[in-house]
Amino acid sequence: MKPVGSVAIVLRNLIFPMDHTPFRFTGAVFAKNREISNHGLTSEQFMKKATNEPILEYRKGSHERKELEKELKNMSQTPTNVPVRIGSKSITNELLRKQVMPSDHQTTIAKYSYANADQILEAVEVALEARIPWERKPLKERADILLHAADLAGGKYRMKLNAATMLGQGKNIVQAEIDSACELIDFFRFNSKFALDLEKYEPISTNISTNKLLYRGLEGFVAAISPFNFTAIGGNLPTAPALMGNVVLWKPSDTAVLSNYIIYELLEEAGIPPGVIAFLPSHGPDFGEMITTNPHLSAINFTGSVPTFKTIWRNDFVDLIDIVLTPSGALFGLSCFNASSHRTSIGECGGKNFHFVHPSANADVVAAGTARSAWEYSGQKCSACSRIYIPKSRSEEIFKKISDIHKKIKLGDVRDGSIFLSAVIDERSFDNIKGYIVLRLVSSFKDHTPYGLTGAIFSEDKDFLYHARDVLRDAVGNMYLNDKSTGSVVGQQPFGGARMSGKTGQMIKQEVLIMVLDGHLPLPSRKPVCPSLSGDTHPWINHVTMGYADGKDWTNVSFEVGRRQLREWRETSSRRSEEVVELWEHVVSRSPSLLGDELWMVYEQVCVAALDCARLDLAGECISALNRRFPRSNRVLRLQAMRHEAAEQFDTAMALYERLIENDPTNNSFRKRKVAVLLAQGLRLEAIRELNDYLKIFLNDSEAWLQLSELFLAEWDFAKAAHCLEECVLAAPLNTLYLRRLADIRYTQGGQENMELAKAYYEQAVKLNPSDLRALYGIVICTNYLTHHMKGSGSDKKRDTVVAGTSAVDKILARYEEVESIDMNPKISLVIDSVKQMKTQLITSK
Repeated sequence: MKPVGSVAIVLRNLIFPMDHTPFRFTGAVFAKNREISNHGLTSEQFMKKATNEPILEYRKGSHERKELEKELKNMSQTPTNVPVRIGSKSITNELLRKQVMPSDHQTTIAKYSYANADQILEAVEVALEARIPWERKPLKERADILLHAADLAGGKYRMKLNAATMLGQGKNIVQAEIDSACELIDFFRFNSKFALDLEKYEPISTNISTNKLLYRGLEGFVAAISPFNFTAIGGNLPTAPALMGNVVLWKPSDTAVLSNYIIYELLEEAGIPPGVIAFLPSHGPDFGEMITTNPHLSAINFTGSVPTFKTIWRNDFVDLIDIVLTPSGALFGLSCFNASSHRTSIGECGGKNFHFVHPSANADVVAAGTARSAWEYSGQKCSACSRIYIPKSRSEEIFKKISDIHKKIKLGDVRDGSIFLSAVIDERSFDNIKGYIVLRLVSSFKDHTPYGLTGAIFSEDKDFLYHARDVLRDAVGNMYLNDKSTGSVVGQQPFGGARMSGKTGQMIKQEVLIMVLDGHLPLPSRKPVCPSLSGDTHPWINHVTMGYADGKDWTNVSFEVGRRQLREWRETSSRRSEEVVELWEHVVSRSPSLLGDELWMVYEQVCVAALDCARLDLAGECISALNRRFPRSNRVLRLQAMRHEAAEQFDTAMALYERLIENDPTNNSFRKRKVAVLLAQGLRLEAIRELNDYLKIFLNDSEAWLQLSELFLAEWDFAKAAHCLEECVLAAPLNTLYLRRLADIRYTQGGQENMELAKAYYEQAVKLNPSDLRALYGIVICTNYLTHHMKGSGSDKKRDTVVAGTSAVDKILARYEEVESIDMNPKISLVIDSVKQMKTQLITSK
């Protein structure tokens, strides 16, 4: 079995691993996960083609394994003295503090001291002196420094970074390599690329005016407060603002001070000028007080715990004249005004991340994904799975598989290359975890959470995945389908949370760089590759999304905002037809040449939206433009057919669809459009014949079988409708929708044989989803019919039938009584009484 997530389909923040998913999303963007490699990547190669840093294998006896083991030995035997760094000064004070190995408290790997209040003030003064010359340095020169730092992290410093992360933060070889090497390097390179992309935009100039856009950093300084659990974030939080022309005071975590100092050293070697970043190990409350009371503070870039961020946040408000909350919410994107500064707080605070398991889920995938998400790096990742919602019908099987994996996990010292996990970071973390176990708090629960970082849904039912994706779209920042809740990769899966988890705190996407620039500036996102119009799919019409609040006026936005919004709706598969037409007509169509090759994608997007809005004139204009550029494209021909279909020119539409089928006989969407045209004319029998012919070729298309079943029902041909649904059940035996519909048809057919079949299908649906009220009611009504038509009053078969019916009634009552207990429905007591009467009737029928 391939590892989960070896290939992923990326739709906005949704990840669909293909290894265990029995369906495919057309028009999606395919992205490989990191590749295993025996060598690194240079920044020069990266800038020619953006690629993630390859992961080294560290096989026993390999060159990189020997180098790492050598560095681990040296670092564990000789503690490193870590100074406070302010400008060109290296201040050791009294090195009274120690960073010890989490798995070996007798081994000290670093000695350091805290920066005092005077030194923090000195760091502010030195930073402000360095600000102007650094900000005025061309962005390309600043980016070159970061790209050079990436090469140093991938070469000269790679083993030092990994060893310090393993020894100091308790990561095994793999977890250290993907963090302190690969992700750190990716942050440096992708941030540089995103920043350089920002400068490519130029405002529109006219015959009488020339307009230029110049970016500048924030006034004052930025405070970066980094966590222990990711060395890469330690390097990212100070360097992203610095890249954009800011000066930074960096407070590393006490338990990551060595790895973070190595990053500071490689940045220094890469050429970052003195004073741009100050390295200040500090007592947290003292550092927080010193920065929040300083009038020159412009922004706080934070990743860590909610209590810590709340304290910093609260202190930042003490002397403020006003507080302004942005639409992002109260935690993130919060802007504070006082007499001398406008501050931005960027916070990412972890989450209580979930795995939601559907009855149809693959148990092996669920178990492997949950074990890895929950226990990799001892669960100390912000995106780690800490709760799982699982149907009772699958719980025993899946928990056993998880338990079996848990028994095989090896715990030990990080220097043992065969371990899966090591000790947690410090005594406080250990005590917190022990408290859960001692107090038996690890149990079932139904509580809500104020967090919203990541979540995962496991199911092999495509319809359920679509439904769950839409229902839970606001529950988390990153949602994964059939994959674990951890593992986002820079440049592949944009990462960020919501509510108390913060938002975009780890800067894995371009728009966060704009937050450390002064003012609200246009934000061009990465330019997508213009798709070939030889296909037939529309990647942006797979589902409907919420987007902006209803009623937004799109007629007065700038060209760049309109362009970016159209692109976002395409990339997030949002069908916002009225808004698309409005944006095109009032904004984007004024300067179509500025779109470049993206123009053809926009024309296609606007055409589909115009057809939705019955704007056949606009759709015709788009098709004409596309036809001039792509005269022999099936994709354009399909748009023409759809326009004729919308204009009720059905004969012409049918002729075009026939041409399309002749051009590409394997494309099922063209044949489905023929069925739609027939139904639009009310030609139900012709549509049935067309679907029958279609299913002779595409036998496994469950959606087509379902549609054919509905057509037969409309013709009152229950036997054929049941046959179609039996095909659906064969294709997806765990789909409760198909089971219920098949049961409904059998019940409608009537007769004892059909009633028994209906009861069996309803019971199967309940096994897959015990809370399915419709299926439970189905069991009751089938049982009621059967008990009144069975011969004999005391037969075993009749008693068993009555027992099945009363059991279903009890489950219905339990659900209604649960609703009644929380006052969700004031009339629920009447419903409960009627259900109890049903039970009485069943019992008396014995």
